[in-house]
Amino acid sequence: MFALLGHDVHLVFHRRLIPLLGSSSLHRRTTAVLDRACLSTGNNARDLGRPTPLQYARSQKVVTTRLYASMLANKTNDWNSNTLKELLQDWRDRCWDEASPKDTAVILTAASGAAGRARLPKLGTSLAESIPPGNRVPPGTLRKLLEVSLHKRCSSSARRLIALIERDSTRTMVDMTNAVQACLLDDPTDMVRQALDTHLLLDNWSTTVLLLACSDHGDLSLTDAVWDHAMHQGLEPTEQTVSAYLSALGDFSQGERALKVANDHPHLMNNATFISLLTALSHSDLPDEALSVFRGMEITPNQTHVNCTVDALTRKGRLEEACDLLQELHDGDEAMVQEKSEEQRSQLAFGWMTILGGAVQHNNPEVAETAADQVKRLSLHQEEQKTAHILRSLAQNKGSSDDLDKTVGERLP
Repeated sequence: MFALLGHDVHLVFHRRLIPLLGSSSLHRRTTAVLDRACLSTGNNARDLGRPTPLQYARSQKVVTTRLYASMLANKTNDWNSNTLKELLQDWRDRCWDEASPKDTAVILTAASGAAGRARLPKLGTSLAESIPPGNRVPPGTLRKLLEVSLHKRCSSSARRLIALIERDSTRTMVDMTNAVQACLLDDPTDMVRQALDTHLLLDNWSTTVLLLACSDHGDLSLTDAVWDHAMHQGLEPTEQTVSAYLSALGDFSQGERALKVANDHPHLMNNATFISLLTALSHSDLPDEALSVFRGMEITPNQTHVNCTVDALTRKGRLEEACDLLQELHDGDEAMVQEKSEEQRSQLAFGWMTILGGAVQHNNPEVAETAADQVKRLSLHQEEQKTAHILRSLAQNKGSSDDLDKTVGERLP
């Protein structure tokens, strides 16, 4: 209540009213209320004539773990490494003898959360790791510390936090992304080779993370070594693991190998794995194989599958086939186009933009005109800006006709 009234009102009560109350019960009750308000004054309270959390704690004759945890958990307190350590040491000096493992877990959890808010990943991680066995750190606290660790590029803290998250909570896709980022903070080569040399038993989670990390680092041989190691151990890969390896092979233009991996695991081919496979074939300049895979899919293709196949065709200059594929799947009147969601229309426009880019590369103004008309038909203003820009490049840099120059002028923003 007093915190809401502002600093001036708090000072009036604390400095003027309370001394007038003497030792009455009203004095005690009012003091208790104001003491709770002091918990939210922050470490800059000295400027306002109020105690810092540490000063407040030391002024109390009777202190409890709950009191310290409340001060640590309060988001208005402005912590740094020294003030956090001082408060924890004060708690240890005054409460340690009577503290249970649960009390220790409570205070360390609160302190690690405060360290995260203060952007102190190393201290926060050490506190989280010190929590007694059998007590679980809230996943939100760990993920906040991990976010800070990644932002500050603190790889050791990030990896230790990933281990805690794996131990204490259910993994999410965000956790997987963060784990990859943690590996990429440093060169993952030594870490991966150590895991392989010691015959570390890899599960699908760790295999996926290592595949993506090695791929992003640009090391095909190490990527293959991770996959071979996991297969040699008898790992039954999941869709995510296969998709990660197909994506990695695509990064190195290993489309034929990606096709073989997909054929070896047909039961794992779903939306995500087909996208990874089609992308790998496109990046490897294998349009016939991409078109064959697309036509043979046993699931209903979505627009991303179509766009990957279109990209494979346009890279080799097969622009008319790419146009036919898009029109075959999305031929409809204007009413049908308007019924599509914004996301669907954006994805479809992206397919035509891919063809438009191919038309620029292969100097085909007629296909560029068709693609530009289709993008305009989708009524996406941002895409129209891109169309105008590419058409302008086509007209100026590829020696286009006067008719195309006129079209460019009509589409300029």
